[in-house]
Amino acid sequence: MGIPSGIIFGLLSMLGYGLANAISKVPAREVGSERSVFLRGILVSLILFVVFLVFIGESKFSAGYILVALLIGILGYFPLLFYYKAVTCGNVGIVTTIANSSLVVTILLSVFFFNEILSSMQILSIIIILFGITLISINFRNIRGSDFFKKSSGVPFALLAIPLWGLVYFLAKLPIAHLGPYLSAFVFEFGVMAASFVHLKHIKAETSFPKAGKHMAYIVLLAIFIAAGTLFYNLGINIADVSIIIAITYSNPFIAVLYGKFIYKEKIKPLQYLAILMIISGIVLVSLS
Repeated sequence: MGIPSGIIFGLLSMLGYGLANAISKVPAREVGSERSVFLRGILVSLILFVVFLVFIGESKFSAGYILVALLIGILGYFPLLFYYKAVTCGNVGIVTTIANSSLVVTILLSVFFFNEILSSMQILSIIIILFGITLISINFRNIRGSDFFKKSSGVPFALLAIPLWGLVYFLAKLPIAHLGPYLSAFVFEFGVMAASFVHLKHIKAETSFPKAGKHMAYIVLLAIFIAAGTLFYNLGINIADVSIIIAITYSNPFIAVLYGKFIYKEKIKPLQYLAILMIISGIVLVSLS
């Protein structure tokens, strides 16, 4: 039996967001959280607009649902901003794990409001994936040695992202069902970009692209990976349950860990190998159930 298309899209979304998370700290620190979100938003919107034009025949148009998608995108700016602030000042592993726990919010909302029914095997798979995400990201020594709820730890920002991201990824299903995955992906990211532009103007911050080639390269790569993550997530939940696709998509921390090993020659700890095995096992189980 082949792997269902929804699972494949979830895996591609995981890869896109995972690579984005692996490099997001660099532009966030160099140009600032707010500006980084805006600049990557411009490029992501352009990429997804081109994709939409290519697949325009597969899109449907509804002014009401375009407005809904735009509002969801605007709402999505805030957890993204909180996450960037968290990774800028805090431990990436800790804040990423906390922020990614928003998948629980998305799953619960999807079960209650979309009447998604999870089998015992799927529930077990999601629990395994969640434990794997926790183990791969957190260094428990850092928790013991940190002022957990101070702004400098990044944790308060990550906590703010949880309910908002959980709500955004849940609500995304509504416009996707009426507009299609391509148009909705563009409108979502355009909403994020528009909200970030208004915020930058409000705080009178810089909105231009950096002149340094290295910083610009990171922003371009970040935009490509985010565009892929958003598009494939939309394609996934268009044909499969949100609960399943969000669990796979949010398994992305292990991509960042593998990126660190192969690109920066970072050492993977035994506990992280166990976590990777758990995540892969959870994905395999959810694919077969």
